[in-house]
Amino acid sequence: MTRTFILVCLALLAGCGFTPQKLPYTDPQVQELLRATEAASTNRFGFTPVATSADIRLEKSSGAYDRMLHIYGRTSRTIAFRKQADGFTWIGEQEIYRGPKQYTTVDGTFFEEVCLTYELQRVAHYKLNHLNISYSGEDTRLAHKEDLSLQTIQPILKEWGYDVEQIGAANGSQPIRSETNRTSSAAGSRR
Repeated sequence: MTRTFILVCLALLAGCGFTPQKLPYTDPQVQELLRATEAASTNRFGFTPVATSADIRLEKSSGAYDRMLHIYGRTSRTIAFRKQADGFTWIGEQEIYRGPKQYTTVDGTFFEEVCLTYELQRVAHYKLNHLNISYSGEDTRLAHKEDLSLQTIQPILKEWGYDVEQIGAANGSQPIRSETNRTSSAAGSRR
């Protein structure tokens, strides 16, 4: 009986929008949210374009955001939206670049990563209206630095094999200072 109860609960949760639903890039719901992202000109914060081949999941919520896209491709990212009378508005985004090296902590072994986060409204407790750049790993060029900027991380991301021309500062954005160098949360989701 307990197993059946758990399965029924999981099925109900999946149907209520609590579990992100996999959708194609061309889905009208995805396109509406991507238009809201474009309207916010998020590339100025350093975020890359969403690839048409990306694995996209749509999450519905009534908490800190009304919709969230979970996007998995060359990078992983989440994009948060708030429902307005005329559609959805972009309220924050986080993009994670995975590096080639691993490091070990008491929580386990993880790949190094650079994380860009920008929030207009509180979603994950980062400083608002500010590009927050953090690094998790042991690269001395980035570890324990409080002043990471797009210009600082671009050469490293290029070393990791990313196309830095896709990153916001490459298209004329001004340097943006980071909030802090947060500790790794690779063991779980940042949101």
